[in-house]
Amino acid sequence: MANSAHFIGIDINHEQLILTLTDECGTVVEMLSRTCAGSGKSGKSIHDQNPQDWWRSLRTGLKDLLRRSNVKAVEEAGAKAGTVLIDASTVRGVGICGRADTLVMLGKDAEVLCPAVMGSGPGSALEGYAQKITELAGERNLFNITNRSPHDAAMAAGLLWAKENEKRVWHDLTYALSSRDFLRMRLTGVAMTDASTAARSLLMNNKARAWSKQLCMRLGVNPACLPAIQHGQLIAGRVTAIAAKETGLQVGTPVITGGNHIASSAIAHGITGPNEAIIELGGTGSLFATTDASLRDNSKLLQGSAHCLPDVWALEGRDVVTDHGINWLLREVATAEHALSKRTKQRPLDVLAEQAAAAAPGADGLFFLQPEEGLGVHQGRGSFVGLNYEHTHGHLIRAVLESGALSLHGMFLHLRELGCEPTRLILTGPGASNNLWCQIITDAVGCPSEARPLDQPGVVGAALLAASAAGIHKSLESTCKKHQKAADKAGSAAAQGVKRKPRTAATKDYAKLFPIAQQLRERIGDAFAGVHATAEVMAADDDLEYEE
Repeated sequence: MANSAHFIGIDINHEQLILTLTDECGTVVEMLSRTCAGSGKSGKSIHDQNPQDWWRSLRTGLKDLLRRSNVKAVEEAGAKAGTVLIDASTVRGVGICGRADTLVMLGKDAEVLCPAVMGSGPGSALEGYAQKITELAGERNLFNITNRSPHDAAMAAGLLWAKENEKRVWHDLTYALSSRDFLRMRLTGVAMTDASTAARSLLMNNKARAWSKQLCMRLGVNPACLPAIQHGQLIAGRVTAIAAKETGLQVGTPVITGGNHIASSAIAHGITGPNEAIIELGGTGSLFATTDASLRDNSKLLQGSAHCLPDVWALEGRDVVTDHGINWLLREVATAEHALSKRTKQRPLDVLAEQAAAAAPGADGLFFLQPEEGLGVHQGRGSFVGLNYEHTHGHLIRAVLESGALSLHGMFLHLRELGCEPTRLILTGPGASNNLWCQIITDAVGCPSEARPLDQPGVVGAALLAASAAGIHKSLESTCKKHQKAADKAGSAAAQGVKRKPRTAATKDYAKLFPIAQQLRERIGDAFAGVHATAEVMAADDDLEYEE
């Protein structure tokens, strides 16, 4: 075991770092998490995070990961105290994944110039910058180049904000990186990214998988500030002497380019080619459907993207089946069910699903329209529509579970129209262990599925990319097959998966419900736009002084 190869995977999001150590087949030896400073602590907003805090969390986390892994290995082997079975010398590669909606701006010596510019949402300074991107680049031109709609969370929006509001930062800007690219640069000194991350920046030509000179010119962005783009399974750089001293890794350890969270999750489940798809239930709640070409969905329901691997593109639906609605129900409505799950030591979602299963598909005419991600408080469009006095907790729960499923129904309609319906569909994430939710999704999309609720698939995928780059196996595909074979041999239900087929009657029901949900979403969106305008007028009136 002393000569075994090990690999480290790292996943960074707005709230925490996930770190894992795996063996050469991707089997997790140890996993831990570190809270990112500023993620709700001491009253700080996530939008005030200092990238240096991420680095501090990473370097202490890596040391702790190696220490714990060694202790665990010694205990399992029954070796003498002090025997080192796992240490930095066995680590053959590091992979990093994470969200792509965070902008870190560095100077010429790679010093952090200001707090990270986070994605859109309440408290974000980037609200309205999607419209500015459209005005500068041209809506049709932007869509033709990027295959995406403008959004406030893009790197392009953050750069426009800095240009207008942080003159000194803009003057000194040398590197514009995502959060995971920043961590890789701290490890290696190399500025690098991959196509799955760059695709969300609104600065990449999706077909060419290269920075668009035209968009950079129209938005006033210097392409020299952007990192080089290369395939995710390649080595981006090696751990420097300074980084080795701070993290406990060995000098020269390869660090892989990797991919964003959902692309890395796809790798964890062996999705390395076109015409396959993964849906993460809970977590990011995203759909990632791979294609063999750069495609545009003219309805803009699906966003064009790219896999982190060569010659594989993707169509994405983001924040579709998150667990926000479920968590809200547990916190505000189904408090008794939440308490019951604690007493019986059941998963809260399983307790809720028992009630929801009693309601028929369609929840007896009750629709839940989930709030759109990235919108301010007054612009939220969340609502229950069709509520009557006959509805129960079970109907409320089922409506929440069906909300994202109806959105996915529409997305799969467009995938079929584009001729890229997935031949293999994987359901993963924390919700993939729930039978009812998985069956609802399978019925709604009308496609057979396989549920594999792998714990933290993104970070496992990052480690598998590192194992592939190290040449442990013949190819990435063989690396993924070894991982799946080892997981199946372990006998876990999560590894072996649960296959489901869509039920014809339920699929027909969701096909009828989808256009109704679409109409409701549009009309309620218009109504909330009026409420938002009225709220702004009332807020302005509150500033007036009145005489008694």
